[in-house]
Amino acid sequence: MLFFDYHFTVLPDGSIMFDEELTADQMNVKPGDGFMAFVKPNGKVVLRKFDITKVEHIDMAEHTVKET
Repeated sequence: MLFFDYHFTVLPDGSIMFDEELTADQMNVKPGDGFMAFVKPNGKVVLRKFDITKVEHIDMAEHTVKET
């Protein structure tokens, strides 16, 4: 997926808000989805998606998500 000329805003609480050009359908997200941020050694940011309604525990030491 490749988008050109879109904008996003970093809100005061640190949340990231995308502009209306990127729809939930295009990004395949829905209410209840959660994202955990990872930074690769090359500096690229990865937002790993998971269904937050199924999360039992998040172990930050392992950077894994365990779902029920």
